[in-house]
Formats: sequence, structure tokens, C-alpha cells
Amino acid sequence: MKYNKLYENWNRHLEEELEEETSLVDDAEVIKLLSQINDKLDGLEDIDTSIDYLIGAMTGDTALSAKVKQATLGRFGDASPQLAELIKKYQENK
Repeated sequence: MKYNKLYENWNRHLEEELEEETSLVDDAEVIKLLSQINDKLDGLEDIDTSIDYLIGAMTGDTALSAKVKQATLGRFGDASPQLAELIKKYQENK
């Protein structure tokens, strides 16, 4: 009996804390935070595109070719074809 009362008090206290926390979060704050995250992700995408152009300039390939290689082979997309093939086989056997 004592434990039930203790549990009820704890549960009620937990619900009150949860209500306080959720009331502090405003929809505008959530939208602002999501917008900031989206802006940062856009920035990362721009950096990725810039790196593709740098890879293309260094290897003689186009930026699109570098992007396709990375999409199919991951970080080893710019490795020699023989090494890339070995890595791909290794990843498939995992």
C-alpha cells in the first residue's frame, strides 16, 4: 500500500514536470530551431559540391563524375579502379 502511494506521488510529480517542460517550448522556437538546422545542412551540401569540383580539378574528371563515384563507392570513390573494386567486394562480403 505504501509503495502504491509513493508510486502515485512520483508519477504525478513526473507528469507535472513534463507539463512544465512542454509548456516552455513554443512552436515558434521549434520552427526557428528547425530552420537553423536546415540552413546548416544547406551549408554542408554547398561544401560537398565545392569538394566535388576540387576533386574534379585534381583528377581531371568532372564534378558530376566525382559525385557519382562517391555515391557508388563512398569515400573510396576517387581511389584507383582496382582498389575501388577490392573495397567494394570487401564491403559486399561483410
